[in-house]
Amino acid sequence: MYYGGHIKAGAKGDEIDASTLTDHIALSKADATSVAAELMKMKPHDDLIAKEKIEPGTIPKQMGEMAFNKFLGCMACHLIEPEYGGLSGPELYTAAKRLQPQYIASFIRSPQAWEPKSMMPNKNLSEVNIQKMVHYLETLSKEDANAN
Repeated sequence: MYYGGHIKAGAKGDEIDASTLTDHIALSKADATSVAAELMKMKPHDDLIAKEKIEPGTIPKQMGEMAFNKFLGCMACHLIEPEYGGLSGPELYTAAKRLQPQYIASFIRSPQAWEPKSMMPNKNLSEVNIQKMVHYLETLSKEDANAN
């Protein structure tokens, strides 16, 4: 469900309209595994993934964080560790554990190519900066977010 379609005006601002939400389907582990395997066969944006070439490399956490937080403003919407960052976008400290680097690069390059209603802005980043952000998210995902 696209969350933007489930917002209504409330007394203190925007709030979720629970009446528009539907329950998630509960599956057994075996059924979930089977469904996941079938879903992985559906690749509507293979063309976008195929265009991405991730260069091997790393970025010092401090430099990645500076670009992510200060120069690009990504932290206004995204958590980079539990309870640190914005709340309107998905948390990103586990992104590289969950997502392929080519997908991350492609989504950063053009969020609306993946989800036309995406609230994430297209920052029109250079190839170098896209690579840096992919490497930064990989760095975040290697940390133990619950170690604090």
